[in-house]
Amino acid sequence: MLYGRANKEQVMIKFSEFVQQTTNKKLEKLSDHAIYVQLLNYVKTLAANKEKIRLNVRFTTFLRNF
Repeated sequence: MLYGRANKEQVMIKFSEFVQQTTNKKLEKLSDHAIYVQLLNYVKTLAANKEKIRLNVRFTTFLRNF
């Protein structure tokens, strides 16, 4: 299902389906801590699939002598 994302070519898996695939348990059966861990893994997985934006930016720091 698409959730109004900019990258509409890739289909994003639902969180409940992600949990089912990774733990072989339903979301309702997990503890709060286990849900939190799975949510972190879910976000990490989605971020890994995201295209990285590279910018050619230079930062200059000016140091003043007082």
